[in-house]
Amino acid sequence: MSSSSRDMRTEERREATGVVYYSEGFETYDPVKHDTSYIGEMVDISDRGACITTGHFFPNGTKIRVIFRDMKNLTAIATVRWCLETADGVYRVGLQLPKDVD
Repeated sequence: MSSSSRDMRTEERREATGVVYYSEGFETYDPVKHDTSYIGEMVDISDRGACITTGHFFPNGTKIRVIFRDMKNLTAIATVRWCLETADGVYRVGLQLPKDVD
């Protein structure tokens, strides 16, 4: 992630670990995609954003449902803000969470 992306953060991020389940296809109604869930890992989280690692690439603007299992199954429809492939083929995904997520 570029330093300019980090500078755009509005809240402090906290390191986080744990499992995150994610589903894609939330730009439109697509029950098949909505019902398919994948497993990723949390990297960090703030009140308005999170970083997770996944086995999937997501274009900017993609809407995905995330369920943070180790945070009392906190669930949100998040917007992908960036997605970078690491040297080992895993993707780090920066997510914007909606304002009403507690």
